[in-house]
Amino acid sequence: ATEIKSTKQRSYSTIVDVQKAITKMLDGLLYAMDVWTTLGKLAPAGKYSATYDYDDSVIVDRSAQFTEDLRLVTTQIMSKVEFRMRNMREDEATARKMLDMATAETEEQAKMEQRMTPSEEI
Repeated sequence: ATEIKSTKQRSYSTIVDVQKAITKMLDGLLYAMDVWTTLGKLAPAGKYSATYDYDDSVIVDRSAQFTEDLRLVTTQIMSKVEFRMRNMREDEATARKMLDMATAETEEQAKMEQRMTPSEEI
């Protein structure tokens, strides 16, 4: 068990190192492209930013993480917004918007079910 754990740790470290190297290489490439397009007047000069999101599914069990996060939401330890951000890969604004839409749909569904339920006569 100890050997498996250390092997996973080495694999994780290797993956992280590769991701850092790829990020550095891409940043260099973007910088070079920016310089050449500015010099050639192919694009207006200005700032740019790059973001990288490496899916760590090789080293993270997404199914287990989802189940654990769902448990945390159910026990009110994690917010629904945080849950959506982690598991649906949404930014905070999108997560809040989607939760508002889901709440509105649930409320509308409840109203429709109330209308469809025959009223009891006394």
